Amino acid sequence: MVVTRPVISAVFAYTSASLPLKETRLSAMVMAAATAGFTLNRQFFTLDGTASKLDKVRQSDVFVVVLRGKMLSGAKRRAMLIDLLPAGFEVENARLAGSRSSEQLGWLTDLTKTRYSEYLDDRFVAAVDLDRDNQSFAVAYLVRAVTPGTYRQPAAHIEDMYDPATRARTAIGSVTIRPFK
Repeated sequence: MVVTRPVISAVFAYTSASLPLKETRLSAMVMAAATAGFTLNRQFFTLDGTASKLDKVRQSDVFVVVLRGKMLSGAKRRAMLIDLLPAGFEVENARLAGSRSSEQLGWLTDLTKTRYSEYLDDRFVAAVDLDRDNQSFAVAYLVRAVTPGTYRQPAAHIEDMYDPATRARTAIGSVTIRPFK
């Protein structure tokens, strides 16, 4: 007996959020900031603690990325925080010998101890435990501008690892890296 199974095919449209793209109404609407049980805010600073809007970035500039947020309920949460990098940036891996880390910056005094953190080529990942007594969090990492160009800045997002409907994300943005002169 021959059993014939139907062929299931799917078509996937893939667009990297880091490629230089023209802003469209649909992409801005799809990736608007969202809050569902968490708040999340991403800020960029120079190494001395001065806020930066990424509008005057030069190749080889180093920035401190600070992700802050709060859970909106008193329930115990194990949250995964993921910040995708725009193309043109690289994470400064604090685990490499001779590297700087965010813990060495005196102006960052309220960082949350992470259960897990990873410095990947295209993203920073951290896990934090939150509960009634520790509802707010702040994590930081360093990035370096390496490749000139104009790129999309993907949204950072957080979600409860055991309740994915409890989440938040930042808005998407853009960054232009000018050549080093």
